[in-house]
Amino acid sequence: MTQLILAAYLRLSSSDAEKEEQNESNSIKNQRLLIQNYLSCHPEFQDMPYREYVDDGYTGTNTKRPAFQKLLSHVRAGKIGTVIVKDMSRFSREFIVLGDYVEQIFPMLHVRFLSINDHYDSASSLLSPTDTMNAAIQSLVYDYYSRDLSKKRCLSVKSRMKNGKFIGPAPYGYVSNYQEHCYEIDPEAAQVVRTIFQMATDGKRPTAIANFLNSKKISPPGKYNSEHPELKKTGKHYKTAQPLWNYHTISRILK
Repeated sequence: MTQLILAAYLRLSSSDAEKEEQNESNSIKNQRLLIQNYLSCHPEFQDMPYREYVDDGYTGTNTKRPAFQKLLSHVRAGKIGTVIVKDMSRFSREFIVLGDYVEQIFPMLHVRFLSINDHYDSASSLLSPTDTMNAAIQSLVYDYYSRDLSKKRCLSVKSRMKNGKFIGPAPYGYVSNYQEHCYEIDPEAAQVVRTIFQMATDGKRPTAIANFLNSKKISPPGKYNSEHPELKKTGKHYKTAQPLWNYHTISRILK
């Protein structure tokens, strides 16, 4: 019989990473160390197959997270016996979602759930109704905090926009001037952008434009940015150096 997996779920959202005071405590590295230290102090976990599920850069306010979905699929498939997290907010910041899994789904599937910082272990014989209530209240606090943080971030973005400051990485064809808080033209990429618009003006469709740029071996945005680290482009959009131009890339630029 296959031994059940001990699953560690780690998550860091962009909002956590942007807050310097939270970055150290909530970083993926810190979550991993905390979980590993906890497991090393509890011999009952030593012989269990260990696997990590990591969502780096995903909010906890919804379940649209790749590693989270993979974790749940493995839970439903009966592969996982225990799920461990740094705290419940790493698993979910939605009160209803967290409650459903902790109080209903995991117990029904005989999956043990541990939240280290919340001192919660669903398998503990010392777990009382009060502990369960405290866990529910804690999840409600996480939910409220997340919604409050979202509102504050929205107001902050609007304030920066009103003051003429950019709120994200410069689009392809531009580079960010962080001193003046504005975008400046990137001469090399700007020539490609002008070519795209000229071909569109001449009646060429996005697919035809993409094929032309690929035939000229011109690097698309993701690859171009990875080839020019001096541009200091940041954000998930620039992490993948896509090798070819395609219909969607051209359409986004034209739009």
